[in-house]
Amino acid sequence: MRLTIARKLWLAFAVVLALLVVLAVLAVSTLNAARDAVAYLIEIHRVVEATDRSTEQLLEERGALAEYYTTGDDQYLVEAEAARSAHSESWLAVKEYGLRQRLGVVQMVEDAAFAYHGILQTSMGIYEANPDNFTAAFQQLDIADDYYSYVYAPHRRELSAEISARVGAAQDYVGRQLAAMRAVAVAVGAVALVIATASAYVISRGITRAARHLSAAAESMSRGDLDVEIEVKTGDEMEDLAEALERMRASLKAAIERLRRRTSAEAV
Repeated sequence: MRLTIARKLWLAFAVVLALLVVLAVLAVSTLNAARDAVAYLIEIHRVVEATDRSTEQLLEERGALAEYYTTGDDQYLVEAEAARSAHSESWLAVKEYGLRQRLGVVQMVEDAAFAYHGILQTSMGIYEANPDNFTAAFQQLDIADDYYSYVYAPHRRELSAEISARVGAAQDYVGRQLAAMRAVAVAVGAVALVIATASAYVISRGITRAARHLSAAAESMSRGDLDVEIEVKTGDEMEDLAEALERMRASLKAAIERLRRRTSAEAV
């Protein structure tokens, strides 16, 4: 099938369009991956907030109990119970994430928090058994403080470090995806530009050379040179035009030869 100029242009356009479609597909894939990673980062951020809140609520419970032992005001007991309940709610988010992401240290932190609550409950039991002698209750709070410092806090820091490592890995993944997308976009764009430029150059150069050749042939024919060679091999409309001119040249030459022979015969 002969490639006309229009078909050549459409073919070049189709190749460039195909490259752009590939680029678009890669862009969508990269954006989806980045979106998932960002959603993952948002989830981690929420878990970090929940982890911080749960730790604060542990300390709030301890502080409220200390105030309750000192003043005997039941309002502080209510605050201690509220802090304990809020800690349980905050920890649910941490635990859900930890189990889903297989963070083994989550269970260790939960066990430490449970033991810490147990010490606080023991101190409250001692106080309620003998409100006039709250020294023993405060001694239990001191034990809770030591347990927090030497058991709970290290596990809590380990959990924070593991979550931070997950955050760093997710951020690195997003960065690599975007960097790869930029590299692919530059490469595909460069290839598309080269193809478009090369196609335009080749097609325009072929048309220009053929047009010059046909113009020169027509000029020679107008001066009476019917032996000029008219040959264009472009495989498009310019070649059709060259073949038409060649047929016209051959017809004119044959007609002139017949006229010349007839004139010679009449002269004799």
